[in-house]
Amino acid sequence: MRVLKQCVRHGIEIIYHASFADEEALDMPRGPPDKHFVAPGIGILVAMLDHAAPWGITRQQAIEMGYETSWPPRRVAPQDAQARHRVLPGGDYGFRLHAHCQNSRDLEYFVKYVG
Repeated sequence: MRVLKQCVRHGIEIIYHASFADEEALDMPRGPPDKHFVAPGIGILVAMLDHAAPWGITRQQAIEMGYETSWPPRRVAPQDAQARHRVLPGGDYGFRLHAHCQNSRDLEYFVKYVG
């Protein structure tokens, strides 16, 4: 949350993840409505929690690594952020369990989890 606030203060316009953004952090971006963008990167969370078993990471291991803890704020923060600034799909791709050319999944996840 501190990092998000620092990004806004220093003029960073695209902010990825913002996993644990609080109300103050989400309220910070001001100016033209297209000045700040948030890309929550929910695809990697879905991949780690639900699709990583073939690569040796069980759902329980992903939970123990903190991916489930990160999930609820990322699901809620984009919904809250929509009223404040623009929210973009996109995130961490290029891993065996979350390969390039699967980026279109973000659109499905945004509809399913963000609304």
